[in-house]
Parts: sequence; structure tokens; C-alpha cells
Amino acid sequence: EARLTVLGVLKSVDANTANSIIFDIGGGSTEYIYINNSKIVNLTSINLGVVHLTEEFLKNESETKEEITQLSQHIQQILRRELQSFDINKKKDLILIGTAGTPTTLAAIELKLKEYNPELVNNFVLTEDIVLSTIDKLIKIPKRERANIIGLEKGREDILIAGALILVETLRIFSLNEVVVSDGGVL
Repeated sequence: EARLTVLGVLKSVDANTANSIIFDIGGGSTEYIYINNSKIVNLTSINLGVVHLTEEFLKNESETKEEITQLSQHIQQILRRELQSFDINKKKDLILIGTAGTPTTLAAIELKLKEYNPELVNNFVLTEDIVLSTIDKLIKIPKRERANIIGLEKGREDILIAGALILVETLRIFSLNEVVVSDGGVL
């Protein structure tokens, strides 16, 4: 699965992927794959999935800032522990590439896509500020009303915040400010 994810991502992004971390935020887990010169150096699957995080931390119709802070701290703690084995050369050329529904949906929202277009989503760069701004916007809208947000894929109204927080904490753990979005993951 990791190999297929890497192949799909590398075919869909134009960025220099020589020293990259690809991460795939899923419903039950998040996978991290460190590649160097197109070779998988390290990979791990972490028990951070948007569905179970939402069920555990964001149960109500509207999220509170306290719940968001608590979930962010939980994600940060798990990432620090689980990604210790990643012996990453944090050179300036390290890039993050996010794939799957969370990064692609965040890009579609930022691009205000009424109809999803992978050509516009691929290679879109999400910054920490963009993601935090989207989280702030989402928590002001009850989950049942989020389907009206342009670019938000139906079915992600309740789980997008958990995924966005995984993305933000991933940026922070690697001391980076941006992630390249890829629609070309394992599928």
C-alpha cells in the first residue's frame, strides 16, 4: 500500500520529491512515508484516523475551542512518539506531500471549487495559516450546515476538522509551513 501511495503521489505532483514525507490521512489511521530519491526510507501507520478522533473528541454538533485544543495536543503527543523513528535530514529541501480526502478537500475549499477538479487540486500548496483559517471558519458553522460550504465534499462535514488538525500538527512536527496536495494516492 505504501509503495502504491508513493507511485500515485509521485505521478501527480510537480514538486521536487527527492527528500519528501508523504502522508495519507485516513478514517482509521494516518500513514507516513519518508522517501529519499524515490526510495522508501521509512514508513509507519499511526492510529490517528479522522473517524475515531471525531467520535472521541468532537462528538457535539459544534466544536469548542477547548475540544480543538485538547485534540491538537493529543495528536501532537502521538506524532512526537510515533515519528521518533523517522531519522529525517531536515534540510531546506524536505517537503511534505499530503494525500487523501483531508488535504484535497481543504484545497477544494480554498479554491472554492463548485465541482471537484483534480488538476487544480494537485500541486496546490496549503499553508498552516490557510488550514487554521479554514478550521476557524468550520467551528463557527454547525456540522449539519457545513454541506453548504463550496468545495466541501459531502460526508466530510463532521470529520474534516480532525483531519485538518492532523495536517497542522504534521506541519509543526517537521517544522514546515506548507504541504503540497496530491490527489494521486493509493486509489
